[in-house]
Amino acid sequence: MQDCKEMNDGGCHERFEYVYKILCHERCTKQLPAVEAYLREKHLRLCADRVELDDWLPIIGGIARNRDLTEITIYSRSRRRKVRERINSQEKLETLWRYRAKELQQQPIIYTNLLLRCLLNSIAICARESSALKSLVLDGIPLSSKYLRILCDGLFNNRSLQYVALPKCAIGDTGCDMVLNALQNIPNLWTLNLSSCCLTCRSVASLALFVKKRKANILQNVWNDTSTEKRSGKNHGLYTLILSKNNKLNDNGIRQLMHVLRDDLWLKTLGLRHCGITKTGAEAILEFIQTNRVVTAIDLRENDIPLQILRSITKILRTKDERVSGKKKSLDWKHEKEEKRSNRRSISRSNRRSISRSESAHRQFVNTKTLEDSVESHDDMEDLRKGEYIDDDSVDLDNLEESELSPEELESKLSSLTSCNETLEKEIEKNKKLVEEEKNRRAEAEKTCEKIKSLLERLKDKLVVRSWNYSQENGGNQVFDGLRGILKILEEFPMSKLQATEGNSNEIETIVDTTEVEEIHIKG
Repeated sequence: MQDCKEMNDGGCHERFEYVYKILCHERCTKQLPAVEAYLREKHLRLCADRVELDDWLPIIGGIARNRDLTEITIYSRSRRRKVRERINSQEKLETLWRYRAKELQQQPIIYTNLLLRCLLNSIAICARESSALKSLVLDGIPLSSKYLRILCDGLFNNRSLQYVALPKCAIGDTGCDMVLNALQNIPNLWTLNLSSCCLTCRSVASLALFVKKRKANILQNVWNDTSTEKRSGKNHGLYTLILSKNNKLNDNGIRQLMHVLRDDLWLKTLGLRHCGITKTGAEAILEFIQTNRVVTAIDLRENDIPLQILRSITKILRTKDERVSGKKKSLDWKHEKEEKRSNRRSISRSNRRSISRSESAHRQFVNTKTLEDSVESHDDMEDLRKGEYIDDDSVDLDNLEESELSPEELESKLSSLTSCNETLEKEIEKNKKLVEEEKNRRAEAEKTCEKIKSLLERLKDKLVVRSWNYSQENGGNQVFDGLRGILKILEEFPMSKLQATEGNSNEIETIVDTTEVEEIHIKG
């Protein structure tokens, strides 16, 4: 393995994917699928724990020479994060890689002096030279002051970064001061994440200087833009600041931070999760929210804050969020309205052009038409003189040029349409007749059903009387059991069959008459 400068220098500056392939081919190593996974999106996302020594050289060289990556994310999840400082040369690194003991096999090779310096040097070169880099994330990699100084040298001259995150890097107060001094001249920085970085109250002072310097730089840039009448639109402050899991900030640091951010005009989200905040710090946050109108979200989880103060904070933030959303909706509505007006104006202009074109075409058509009519009138006069006559109904002069069909085809189509209309009229008349017949049948069936009902009621009454008389005389109902069965059958008989004819009603009348005669005979 070569020295850091030899690895990072040399070669033309190309795309990362191209340089990485060439270096892998030179070293006779395979390309890592984890590296190539996000290269189409121009992102490099890599877990440093899983990369071996032979695979680091193409990655470091590609980062140093690349000018197209927009995001670099390198993270580590190893529990052994102590950097081996003695391994500061190529020979020592190779001997460690070949003959390392079983105790150190679980520790990644990135936690060595030489390899970590080479990686940070390549990232610094990329940040200094590349104008496409917008996001830099180093997660879980321990960065002491001597390693962090290498990175800050590259960040100092950067102008394109928008997102910088150093979570779990244990930079401390001195490292925080170095990072903020390097980032204060970046005009497009939106988000800064310093969570789990072992920060204390001393870091708040460097944050205060950082915020003040950025505010002064932004106002100076705005003044220069207005004086030169050139608005770049890139002057803005820090929108998101994340300081979560820095338990040593305490209430004193939070009070100082709230005092610094009280007059800030850009900060919208603030992360203070697990920062050792108690009642005094929560009261300072409440005062800050009441005075500052820009902040809309604060993360206060895992802190010893009283419930009443927490509810009041959430209530104020919710009202602010609703106001911001309402303003956004009104602005969107205004933009849509302006777009509609511009579209209408463009449409009206195009319509005017089309109308003018159609008017000119119509004038040309009228002029040609008058000439043709004059010629045709002259021809007609000559035909009349000769004794010939042309029927005006057979030829439509106005629509002759517009219609492409011949008169014979038009006549055939008209005849087919008339025949279809006649068939439809006939079908409608047939359907009307069928409906009337069905209505008459239903009315007749209803009449017969009413007659049958009345006859059945009479028959029931008479049978009951007859059965009672017979039971008194003979003490048995054998004859009338059959009649009762007949009545049940008649009751259960479907109405559709009863509606068939009126002859059934006559038969029931004869049955009723015979029962009356038998009843009279019994009484006699």
